[in-house]
Amino acid sequence: MIKNIFLPERIGNHFIFSENYLGLEITKSTLIGTKINVSGTRATLLDFYHEPITKSENEENEQTLIKSLQNLLKAAGKSSQIKLTLPNNIAIFKELTLPFIDEEQIRQILPFKLEAHIPFPINTIAFDFVKTKVNQEKKESTILVGIVQKKNLESYLIPLKKTPVLLSSVTIDLFSLYGLYRVHPEYSRLNESVGIIDIGFQSSTIAYINNQQLLTSRSINVGLNTLAKNIATKTKKTIEDILEQLVRFGIAQTDDSVYNKALEQEIHNIYSQIQFTLNAFSAQMPTYEPIKRFILITRGTQIKEFDKKLEQLFTLPVEYFNTHALLNIASLKTKSHISSIPLINILSFGAAYPFSPTSSFDLLQSQEIEQEKTKLEHQLVVTFVLIILFLGTLIGFGIFQRTQLRKKINNAKRSALNQLRSEIDVTDSNLTTAVANAKTKLSDTEAIWAGFSESSRYSPLKYLAELSTKIDRPGIGLDLKKLVLTKKSISLIGQVRDYPALKTLEEELTDSKLFKLVTTPQDFKLFTIKLAITAEEEEAYE
Repeated sequence: MIKNIFLPERIGNHFIFSENYLGLEITKSTLIGTKINVSGTRATLLDFYHEPITKSENEENEQTLIKSLQNLLKAAGKSSQIKLTLPNNIAIFKELTLPFIDEEQIRQILPFKLEAHIPFPINTIAFDFVKTKVNQEKKESTILVGIVQKKNLESYLIPLKKTPVLLSSVTIDLFSLYGLYRVHPEYSRLNESVGIIDIGFQSSTIAYINNQQLLTSRSINVGLNTLAKNIATKTKKTIEDILEQLVRFGIAQTDDSVYNKALEQEIHNIYSQIQFTLNAFSAQMPTYEPIKRFILITRGTQIKEFDKKLEQLFTLPVEYFNTHALLNIASLKTKSHISSIPLINILSFGAAYPFSPTSSFDLLQSQEIEQEKTKLEHQLVVTFVLIILFLGTLIGFGIFQRTQLRKKINNAKRSALNQLRSEIDVTDSNLTTAVANAKTKLSDTEAIWAGFSESSRYSPLKYLAELSTKIDRPGIGLDLKKLVLTKKSISLIGQVRDYPALKTLEEELTDSKLFKLVTTPQDFKLFTIKLAITAEEEEAYE
């Protein structure tokens, strides 16, 4: 899309365009999705999705996952951008303090600072960070870096690349959850030390937060499936039966004493590993403060009474993560059919929600150079296409305008020719020739009529009257053959009775003050007399 190529997705906390995001968590048995629409500074929670990963006979694991992804996208809509969250057990976390506050400066220096603290070559990992503390006085930031080996990241990305989805970002479960903790209407006000216990299916994560700062975390290789498997081994039951018992009835005591004993042992085992982790935190952190409360998450659903059991073992308050309170976040709206956020969707919701302090975390940032190169290539191609379209449109519009103008000109020419033909006797089909001929005829007509117009001081009729008065036509027997009258002269062509009559005609013409005789007639039988109009009369005539 052009808007994604040339324009930023957001400016600060304001999204320029409306976007649909699908937070996605991939487990071994289920795809869990949460769909959110973002516009401006508001997010709208649209729906939740749960797609089982069911393997058919002779089907590869990747094929099964792709098929489930396609089903999920069909339900959620392919226009959604995917925000993937990865399990904590494939990531390592490293806290660093750097003498920078600006994120871009931190990103530039981070690879060099990080390389000395990790057991892998820097070019084999994907990483990003979140700020956990900023010291404005010292101009330094404490960050927690999330690191995943590229080979582990690719194992999640390859199936996504084979489906028609747009992958927007990749985060880690810990940061998805911590981001929600920071914007939670209740938890965001806690300044005491809090322990987060995230009991997953295959592994669990223990995180330590003090005064809203995520200081450390650790994953342990025990989860709900581990719990069910160990109990099933001791009770000779199936894992599925044990999981169903835990989901339906929690850790309530049954009539089966063997089951009750096995359950008690496994819960105590989980508690022991959590306590061991907390003791390690205490030993490694000079500023460690004892935890005041625990916030519990069990994947899939709440295990009844499990929080109460852990509270009894820790002798500290333990509560399930209050997902209902998240609906009261100021920047979050919900569709009318949503009254709560299922606990199973808490991580996919955290990945999709764009206004948390950890929303900028993206493991794809470490592939920024390749992404920028691809983006530049797309920009060049789109720019070239847009230029061609612009020039084509401009040329096309010019041709259209020229055609329309030519039509108007031709119509005007035809109209002018028709007008000339109706008012002036012209037969030319070419307008230029017709106009020239019309002007000539009009000039001739005007010249003729100008002499008879009232604007002339003396009319040619005056000279005709003078000739009629001066010449005694009957007396001399004048037979006037032709009379030519111009602005400067008068020519008379004719005959008289005899030579005396010719002499009399000459005297009559000489007697006039309006003109003077230029040529003297010689033959009475046929003569030509030219009279010149006097200068005063000529000026008056003109």
